Amino acid sequence: MTDGIESLAGEEYQRAEVFFETALKEKPEDKKARNYLSGTKNLDELLEFKEKGDLEEGVNTASKILNNKDTPSSIKKKAEALNLELTAVQTEMATHTQTYTEAEALSKEKKYEDSNKKLETILDVDLNGPFFDTLLSQANNLKKANDGEINRESEQRKLEEAKIEEEQQAAAEAEAERVAEEQQTASQSGIIPEKFRGHWGEAGANTSLFELTATHYIDSIGGKEYRIINVSTQDGVLVLSWDLEDFSDKYGAASLGPGPQPFMYVINADDTLSSMSGADLQRIS
Repeated sequence: MTDGIESLAGEEYQRAEVFFETALKEKPEDKKARNYLSGTKNLDELLEFKEKGDLEEGVNTASKILNNKDTPSSIKKKAEALNLELTAVQTEMATHTQTYTEAEALSKEKKYEDSNKKLETILDVDLNGPFFDTLLSQANNLKKANDGEINRESEQRKLEEAKIEEEQQAAAEAEAERVAEEQQTASQSGIIPEKFRGHWGEAGANTSLFELTATHYIDSIGGKEYRIINVSTQDGVLVLSWDLEDFSDKYGAASLGPGPQPFMYVINADDTLSSMSGADLQRIS
């Protein structure tokens, strides 16, 4: 018995079992030896469950040892320490399992980033021991699946953004082509674009200097009309070429003056006009 108790104290449980079994063979009715042998076997079994990571069986075996009134106090003391360790693991396991369940639910809702944040609270903790092997494997697999979906969605967004950009570029090119055609048509036909039509005067004043209609430039002060035969908007300048012969027929050759020139105005970004000298004009009506 003494050798068995010493082996038990030294945590040599299988060796202790041999000594207790020998003591029982010598004294089959020795209740103390029987209690030590039974308690040691249960303690050895408890340690095996701990090593295997079988948390539930480990806690159950610890409870069996602690609740048995015949278990020697030295064995109960060891079982109690192991039980505290296992119940602490059990509590930690429950917390992390709940977190994993929440992460799994978020993943099913396609909230992969949120799911990964939950998983980080499991994977970033140093969970030692075989108890957590299954949970860690599940958490790693779920994170891998989440990352795959995140990457897939990212690629899909890139494709959609590229498609939108391509469509916008095509639309811009089509609009530019339409404007160019419109300008070319206007130039060829001598039609002044509608956005430039109306009375124009000096900025800050309310007096019309000239009026642009679809086909004429009208001098508001002198009252003369100039029939436009060519319109150009190239290089941001509105150039209105007028019919010299028509003007001469109306007002006489002398009215042409020396070296008649087309009317020219700078086109601003908001489609307002400025004189070639830089003076801003405003639309009167």
